[in-house]
Amino acid sequence: MRRKWFFLLVLGAVASVLYGGGGTLDLRERDWHETGTVRLSGEWQFYPLRLLEPAKTRWEEYESMYIKVPDSWHRYTWKGKPLSPYGYGTYRMVIFSTDEPLLLGLRVPFLTSSYNLYINGVLMVSEGKVGTNRESYIPHMVPRYVTFSNTPTIELVVQIANFYDNKGGMYNTIELGLWDTIHAKRNLNIAIDIFLVGALFIMALYHLALFTLQRREWGILYFALLALSLAVRTLINHECLFHLYIHDLSWRTSIKMDFILVNLITIFVVAFMRTVFSSQWYRNLLKYAIWFYLFLTAVDLFFPEEIYFHTQMVYIWVTVPLGFSLLFALIREVWHRNMEALLLLMGFSAFFSHGSQ
Repeated sequence: MRRKWFFLLVLGAVASVLYGGGGTLDLRERDWHETGTVRLSGEWQFYPLRLLEPAKTRWEEYESMYIKVPDSWHRYTWKGKPLSPYGYGTYRMVIFSTDEPLLLGLRVPFLTSSYNLYINGVLMVSEGKVGTNRESYIPHMVPRYVTFSNTPTIELVVQIANFYDNKGGMYNTIELGLWDTIHAKRNLNIAIDIFLVGALFIMALYHLALFTLQRREWGILYFALLALSLAVRTLINHECLFHLYIHDLSWRTSIKMDFILVNLITIFVVAFMRTVFSSQWYRNLLKYAIWFYLFLTAVDLFFPEEIYFHTQMVYIWVTVPLGFSLLFALIREVWHRNMEALLLLMGFSAFFSHGSQ
């Protein structure tokens, strides 16, 4: 039994990418028992500005286009005009599978920012409420898991509506596989999140206690606050552990928390790095950067999402050049044999490469 679950966990950790074309994906030659999950990437059929129900729709009667997943629909044009990220539409993919009597499953990631998912004409899962305008729709985003019986032809239809986020549609990828594999992968993801949160909390508490003994070492305090912020952000992302225990946490609250935490994490990283640099020019630059991120935090905290969603690009425009500048400065400090800078360079490289994705 232990070998079986270990095998399933290994399969769950590996997802192959098969690119569908023309709104179809052929998996008839796939051995589900020997392979992991499949990411449903590639071309999906897309019906802009229509929320079509499979049971009531003759697909050939409606105009459509092909859109790549993962991607936001605002990168495409429809009838000569660019699509707005704010709108709605229907995705459709037909999967040709085996005729084995299998129990399959889907992992549905964040889809912006409300959706209904149908499998073979049956509504299987909903997040939020889709609508044709801001007043009629309710946004909500958490990962969901769906189980269903295998059939030779599997029709996936996803209605999506978005009127807040600056990316609309399926810019994350649905995963398909045996339900045992999908379920094992979910458990593995939750276990990893719990481990990370626990490790980060322990690091935060340890450095807070250390700071009480060395009050002049402000870098210790900034590192403790950084670990604490990363732990809280892990709780509201990935598998969204917060939502497992706090079911009433609204989309607006979780999004606002995420925006604020990203700014706070950046502030604590910059403040920590400021304690390492000997150059007064870089210390002044980082001081101004901290005030800038505090301003973004205030915008995220006190203004509605229609405004603070636009701070994403401002954050990127400032953080990416600042990050490369600090990377160059750290290399200089290492060149001058600052061993603290060497350790920080290793951690900063990992942080910056992850944050720029």
